[in-house]
Amino acid sequence: MNRKEQIENLEAEIAQKQQTLSELRDAENNQDQDDIDITQGDIDDFISNVFN
Repeated sequence: MNRKEQIENLEAEIAQKQQTLSELRDAENNQDQDDIDITQGDIDDFISNVFN
């Protein structure tokens, strides 16, 4: 394998790892959003309990 092929292979490997990293970050961000499940009713109940 010549140097040009090595560089091309490494660049392809880097691109794949960057894609995987991007997918993992997207999944993490989506998970964070899924964990937040507060409704307006929850907020109203909280305010009612605190101030009454």
